[in-house]
Amino acid sequence: MTRALLLRTDGTHRRVDLPDKNAHVTVSQLVADGDAFDCVHDPERRIRGYLHDRGLILGLSVNPVASLLFNMNLVGDVLVTNPHNHKGEADGYDYDLDDRWFDGRTLLTFKEISADESIRKALEEDIRNMDFSHHMFSLTEEQMKEYLVSGEIPPDARRVS
Repeated sequence: MTRALLLRTDGTHRRVDLPDKNAHVTVSQLVADGDAFDCVHDPERRIRGYLHDRGLILGLSVNPVASLLFNMNLVGDVLVTNPHNHKGEADGYDYDLDDRWFDGRTLLTFKEISADESIRKALEEDIRNMDFSHHMFSLTEEQMKEYLVSGEIPPDARRVS
């Protein structure tokens, strides 16, 4: 079993025990109503989150706690796990979160963040201003290397659509 934390958009949060076998089925049911889910990491790669793959397209509610934890605009319920097992491996089972994730102070802080309308409104505004249009770029080999390292389209890349 893996101890995980479900961060719901309604401000409720609870511990979830994922089974050792077919955990992906449980994750899919929890965050995507049985549909496809995606994975995100925080900038320091200390936590991993699972969320609905098409949450933005479906217009799911903003998740303030998950957005702040992962430093990106996230919508829908998010399941948080450790990115590594107790042996430090990134592939396997037992991605238990530390006990501190489930203590009363942490959960109270998460509840307060969820209830803060100014945070919610700022995140909703950011999402409204996101550019979902399709863009294609013609990249040189050097630009492609730069993109693969940084994750950003080089400023001098030629846009073709």
